Formats: sequence, C-alpha cells, structure tokens
Amino acid sequence: MIRYHKILKAKDSKMDEKHVLFHQLMKNTRVIHEIALRNRKHIGHFQGGGQIIAVLGQHGNQFYQNELAKQVHVRPSSLSQVLSRLEQDQLITRKRDPQDRRQIVVSLSKKGQAKNKELEAEREEFVDALLDRLSIDDCKELIRIGSLMVTGLQNKYQKDGGE
Repeated sequence: MIRYHKILKAKDSKMDEKHVLFHQLMKNTRVIHEIALRNRKHIGHFQGGGQIIAVLGQHGNQFYQNELAKQVHVRPSSLSQVLSRLEQDQLITRKRDPQDRRQIVVSLSKKGQAKNKELEAEREEFVDALLDRLSIDDCKELIRIGSLMVTGLQNKYQKDGGE
C-alpha cells in the first residue's frame, strides 16, 4: 500500500513525492513477482515456459517459431532452449511447414493444451487475489496511469521507436 503520509510530509514537494512513489512502485512490483513465483501450483513449470504455452493457446495453439520469439520478446536461440524443454515434456511439437520448409511451426500438444487450461485458471486466481480490493474505477485509473508511465519511458528510452 502506498504510504501517503510520507508523500504528504515530503520536504521538497514534487521531487520527494516522485522518489517515494518510485520506490513504492518498485517494492510493489517485487512483492507481486515474489508471490507469483512462490505460489506456482504446477510442478515442473519453469520461467518462460508458461508464457510460451499461453501465447500458443491464444493463437490457435500454433505459431511460427520466429514469430513466437518476437511475440515473447526473446532471442531465437533462447527460445529454442525453452522449446526443447517443452518438447521434452511433451507439451509442444515442432514441425517444418510443408508450404514453406524454412518455417518451423510450434504447436501445443493435447498435454500442452491441458497445461494451458491449468495455467489460465492459476493466472485467473492470482489476478483475482491481486485486484480483489480494487473497484472497476480503480482498475481503470491504474491502467490509465500505468499506460502514461510506460509511454513516458518508451518515448525517452526506446531507440528508433521500436519495441
């Protein structure tokens, strides 16, 4: 929870307010991340694998490997390592596209589709716990403010306007 009393007592007004807010945002992010990692119910899940399973599930259970790398913002070599593990766990399959032999199609297996449903339920439960105390208006305001902050960072720090 933001410590408003610190913001109100800040001596140098806006700069101190920003400093306190920044540290609270970082703390909130860290706590959310730690709780998310600590409360994984599924055994054998590893970082990155769940995101890939979710993206595949959201795109008809299959994706070109090079496009998947762009979608999850990882280098193709890093993605290949994660896909090997998912393939070993029989959660995905990889096959050459018969129409374009240069392309590799990554697909969720039946086991992968079941894992995706399990992960979706876990994410839903986590999000409910995270946002349970917020009203719809609070959520809209959080989205609005978060978008402003991200846009400001992107405008200042992203080169060539790329993602």
